[in-house]
Amino acid sequence: MTDNISNRFRALTVKVNNGSGCLFQPLTAEYSYVLTARHVIKDLSVEDIKIEQQTGTEPVVLELIAPPYYDENVKTRDGAAIIKIKKNGIEEILPVYKTELKFDPSHIYKLCGYPLRRRNDVDSYRSNDIELKDDKLDDFIEAEIQGKPVFKEVDGMSGGGILRQFGSNIELIGIQSEMVAKDENEILGRINFIPLDSFQELIEKKGLPPLMPSYLTCFLHLKDAIFPLNNLTPDNTPLRDYLLNQVKSKLCESIFPHQVLKEYNESLLISGHSSANLFNKHLWITFLEFIVINLMKDSNDEISIESINNYLSKNRFLFGISENWMHLIKDIYKSNLKGLSKGGSIIISTDKDKMPTVVSIPKTSIPNIAKVQRDDEKLQIDSGIDIYSDFGLFHIYKFQKDLLEKQFEYPNDILKIPNFFKDKMNDTFSIG
Repeated sequence: MTDNISNRFRALTVKVNNGSGCLFQPLTAEYSYVLTARHVIKDLSVEDIKIEQQTGTEPVVLELIAPPYYDENVKTRDGAAIIKIKKNGIEEILPVYKTELKFDPSHIYKLCGYPLRRRNDVDSYRSNDIELKDDKLDDFIEAEIQGKPVFKEVDGMSGGGILRQFGSNIELIGIQSEMVAKDENEILGRINFIPLDSFQELIEKKGLPPLMPSYLTCFLHLKDAIFPLNNLTPDNTPLRDYLLNQVKSKLCESIFPHQVLKEYNESLLISGHSSANLFNKHLWITFLEFIVINLMKDSNDEISIESINNYLSKNRFLFGISENWMHLIKDIYKSNLKGLSKGGSIIISTDKDKMPTVVSIPKTSIPNIAKVQRDDEKLQIDSGIDIYSDFGLFHIYKFQKDLLEKQFEYPNDILKIPNFFKDKMNDTFSIG
């Protein structure tokens, strides 16, 4: 694990009295969460709960703004607990629920926390590789810590997060509860952890904001990240300013990322991709780019689910994760393409491969690459559509690449910017 990822995991991990916790920014701008295990704080008064974050030499005490939330009636030996703290400015991380977990050795996660036996050390933070083993019947999941440490080496990490890096994001799959065996002579190195499903159930019972990244509240949170346009000359920066100005407050008052998520859900994903990817920040950055590109073609300032339906009927947006987006072509053509009109285009966005060299695939080349039969009954297309000849296939980065190549054709007159986009950029995703 690189130092950068290690530091990101550390910044999300806190001490909660004699246990640990994981910071999470939910779907609100008002406060942050500490997720922990119920037994870590159950018998403590609010005044006695102490939460410390240590990313430098001195720990920072985090301020509680409400009593902790947990289900007092749960009969299991432990359960989910949520503590509201003053908004922390933490990194947005992605929740992964039980149905998305992979129980195979190739998926390694990190248990992060502060063992009690290290609390007097200058650096008491620790992370351990773990492998998922069993989905238990009593709402816990069992995992094995590599190296099989004894209880004393892990005591104090209860409440710590189970994290992993995926693409450019960090995923949280659960919170550590207990060691399976606490006998020093029985060295199993196994833990039980609380899956995020238990936290979501608690959130629904208590009426709390969901475990979704806060950037899903409003597209304005994503505005500064769209169209980075690296290598745009200083004289041509008005081109990017014009693009960003399409994200007006009016847009953010009429349509919200979480609304789009609810409406389209997994139809935004390339076939075979986990629904956990629906929270990926790059998906929402590029979906906002997709909206802006369509807004410039249609001068109507109104934006709604109906207008997005119209955009998607002409150009279908799909997101995936790959080091090379062309490796996803077979899955792209197995994706949900129903409602995409003849002559429309499939617009691909990918994390990792964000700025590919190849940004479009000729229709004549696609059958050899995709290896999907035109008459496959499992294809999700409308009747009468030829999946190869009737659709274009492009990466969304093509818009930026074309703009960078055409920037010197810009007449350097702010008043002529709309005409520049109309004349030079309107056919970026045209299949001819």
